[in-house]
Amino acid sequence: MAEEANSEIPEDSGTPLIQKYGVLSVLVVLLMIGVGRIVLQSGFLEPELGEVILEQKGPVWALAADSQSRSLAAGGKDKAIRIWDTQQSKLTDTLYGHTNDVTVLAFDSSGQRLVSGSLDKTAVVWDVATARDLFRLVGHEERIEGVSFDPTGNTLATASWDKTVRLWDAKTGEHLKTLEGATKGLNSVAFSPDGQLIAAGGWDYRVHVWSVESGQLLTSILEHGGGVMDLAFSPDGSLLASAAWDSTVITWDMQSMKLANVYGGLNGWIVSVAFSPDGQRIAASAEGGQLIVWDQPSRKIVQQCPGHSGRVTNVDFLGDGNHITSSGEDGTIRMWEF
Repeated sequence: MAEEANSEIPEDSGTPLIQKYGVLSVLVVLLMIGVGRIVLQSGFLEPELGEVILEQKGPVWALAADSQSRSLAAGGKDKAIRIWDTQQSKLTDTLYGHTNDVTVLAFDSSGQRLVSGSLDKTAVVWDVATARDLFRLVGHEERIEGVSFDPTGNTLATASWDKTVRLWDAKTGEHLKTLEGATKGLNSVAFSPDGQLIAAGGWDYRVHVWSVESGQLLTSILEHGGGVMDLAFSPDGSLLASAAWDSTVITWDMQSMKLANVYGGLNGWIVSVAFSPDGQRIAASAEGGQLIVWDQPSRKIVQQCPGHSGRVTNVDFLGDGNHITSSGEDGTIRMWEF
């Protein structure tokens, strides 16, 4: 999330930034992408590597990787989106299509299309191979802070500070329906692995869950004591994790739609959460360079990853589950190896 003053939202509030990208057998690789330098750091057992000082050109607000670990996309304050080929380790394209900060990015399951959301209140769907914009999604009245393709790649969702989730035909850009029920702006959106449910969280402290088919609001759960910043379904869809500014991660049983567990150990605002590919670990990130990993069933902390300065804006597991990626307001992105 890019910066904006608000009575409830601090000016330096951050947005989830990175999704998955390929595992690179490197110690430290610096990639200058224009909106900031990316650091790929393998091996968090050597915390001194986290002390690398980078010359900043501006924050990287959004980062995503395709499911096959072939491409990495980054966007930020300069309004551009840069595509990095992880196999050839080179910048392949720079995409321009927004008139304000790029806040969020997501690839579809094939890795052939990318959707970007922005402070300009629009989302753009891109063809990755040709680096061309396919269409622009217009309709939100406030900034877009969440984007997600469904598992089939046929439907995509956008979540906005206008309190709505909009569903779109991912092939044509046709607006399908608007999901309502939130009373304040939304920061995140996620499809369940089977594509039947969609969840969103935001500044009303609630986790909202709708039926994708009917658009009916199934539940709106209030347990957090702060804004919900990020959501992640477990790989089997049985759990939904929510990260919030009340310093907790909560998991929800999706059959009963009730609280399953509460995870603590981080101080301050938690802004990102992710499940490992086997669903047995949960990672979350927060202020002050904090990045933590829990054992999901026992809720025990199994790893802490030092390195970032300031807020760690996003965390995710790589496809093999043995690596974690993270990004920070310090302008860096790191890769940690278990």
